[in-house]
Amino acid sequence: MMLSSMSKRREPERVDVYVSRSSRYYCHLTMYPELCYDSMSSIMNSTLVLRSTPGPIFSTSLQVAINALDNIATISIPRALSFATNNSLVRPRLFDCLAWVQDSSSRLNKSLGTLGVDSNVGWLTYEEMDNMNAWTLGATSNALKCFLALEEIDDDVVEGEEKRRVEEVKLGVEKARKYMVNSIWLLERRETILFDFYNPFIEDEESYVLPYYNFDYRFLVSLYSGLYIFLALLYFLFWRTK
Repeated sequence: MMLSSMSKRREPERVDVYVSRSSRYYCHLTMYPELCYDSMSSIMNSTLVLRSTPGPIFSTSLQVAINALDNIATISIPRALSFATNNSLVRPRLFDCLAWVQDSSSRLNKSLGTLGVDSNVGWLTYEEMDNMNAWTLGATSNALKCFLALEEIDDDVVEGEEKRRVEEVKLGVEKARKYMVNSIWLLERRETILFDFYNPFIEDEESYVLPYYNFDYRFLVSLYSGLYIFLALLYFLFWRTK
């Protein structure tokens, strides 16, 4: 039974990282796992199976944050400014936020460009990883500055639709910041993800767990050769006693 179990050699089945909510996959390594899962699955093709590289995990986490920032810069902040035409306290803060958000988007695009078209994070040098971390941390810091600047606005300064639009910007920036934090956590756990992806464990019908790459058919050859030698020795000893 053991030999039958060990002799089975099959490729591990790749499960969609984003469809599965299993803690075996990688959103559980982030600070905001549910947000990670929801944002990843909103961009990735739901039928995609990562068979050859985990690179899209990292590039998608950055793209999610970039999309959120671009939406804030092109829609949310201009809309808030249109309702704060006469507010001398709110408008400067919104313009500051616009500059911070655009700078954050630029930094994240640099990180995304470093990953390259193939998103081959396994080939990045330590210098490239340090640059990506620095850019992403800087982008996260910008988002926090914007959030705090809007948070300081007193409720009696804005009201009605103007207040609602400022709140929309604030919530959007905070969500984008969480996306960036998740991306940082994934990048910092690059080695863990790469090791898990390229060194999977499989389980056969007899529940004998074995890394598929560790098994070598030479084991069977050696075993059977040893058995033949042992049987030949027994036969020789039995024949000599006659």
